[in-house]
Amino acid sequence: SNVPTVRHAVEHAASEFAEEADVTVVRINPDFPLPDKLLFPSGHMRHLALPCRGLEALLEIRDHYDAVPTDLRADDSDEPL
Repeated sequence: SNVPTVRHAVEHAASEFAEEADVTVVRINPDFPLPDKLLFPSGHMRHLALPCRGLEALLEIRDHYDAVPTDLRADDSDEPL
């Protein structure tokens, strides 16, 4: 399966980026939402565990984002996609 490979690559990349920036790793998995390795809490790297399936998570995230008034949303118009 490619899932463990992708997960490990993401966790490795996140740890590299965490040296220079704040990073949040989101794990969407209905059976095993927690990180594979428990790490000491860090001010630069966080994990968000979502115990659900991918489409369900995306729809919920969209609904929450849509509920935020537009004037309170971060202005990311200058951010690269």
